[in-house]
Amino acid sequence: MEYGQGSAPQGWQGGPPPAPKPKASPALIAGLVGGGLLVLVGLVLLLRSAAHKQEADCAVAIQTASTRVAAGDPNGSRTGIQSARDVCKSWRADELAALESAVEKQEADAKAKAAYPALLAAGYKQEQLTRSSMLPVCKAKDRMPVEMIAYNVPGEPHYWDCDRNILYQDRPQTSADCEARKLDFTTVRDETGKDVGACKMSAERIDEDRLRKACKLGPTAKIQPVDEAEVKALCRMAVERVLKSPKSAEHPGIFDHDDKPTSKDGCTTVYVSWVDAQNSFGATIRTNYQCTYDPRTGVATTTML
Repeated sequence: MEYGQGSAPQGWQGGPPPAPKPKASPALIAGLVGGGLLVLVGLVLLLRSAAHKQEADCAVAIQTASTRVAAGDPNGSRTGIQSARDVCKSWRADELAALESAVEKQEADAKAKAAYPALLAAGYKQEQLTRSSMLPVCKAKDRMPVEMIAYNVPGEPHYWDCDRNILYQDRPQTSADCEARKLDFTTVRDETGKDVGACKMSAERIDEDRLRKACKLGPTAKIQPVDEAEVKALCRMAVERVLKSPKSAEHPGIFDHDDKPTSKDGCTTVYVSWVDAQNSFGATIRTNYQCTYDPRTGVATTTML
């Protein structure tokens, strides 16, 4: 068939048709994949080898630092710990932190020992130099040893004494433990220098303990402390019980002169006052009286003056 000028076969775009694109053979693809896997495995092995080497170097560095800490050389210990940190990076951070804590304790102990002669010269006792030596002393008093500052000694070194309010304990206490004993929760330093829970006497318990000592009672004896207002109220009720007409009694008001309750022996409280009341004939008379409150019994007794 012949084509006229300007005509072309249907679908012909002017030029030969494009050649088909070559296709990768399965063997070529497999080779490329296999090569990539070999490179990846090689990198993993290389990284693992480097990690193992770092771990081994870290273990050696930590062992070196531990040896220096055990030798009790703070300066050498800190150098060793820093070298271990440079090698280990983020590895075994807890162990390095523990070594640093040990060094800090060594430094604190060295500083404390250097101050012993000055403390003794200032009048502090030998047992007050360390917590361990003060512990049995405080245990006998049912109190915990606490660290204090000797402000009267140059450098203000620390010493140990028995706390007046924190009770002795053989294990850390929780707030629930203290609440069950009607005590307040606080913290004290243990033998390792850590803050642990402890129980201390509340203001009420402190008053009770003071009263027991003043009244020469044991630490568990029953005691009933009261304040000034309660003493007055108990004494007024006591004096009304001996009046002929209790309902007619009139006690000092806020503008009247009235003595304060006082205690001479630290145990009983004495209150001197007056009361206006009717006698058997209906006449109002003023009677002076002295009232003594005894916290051992919780009873107020009166004596007419």
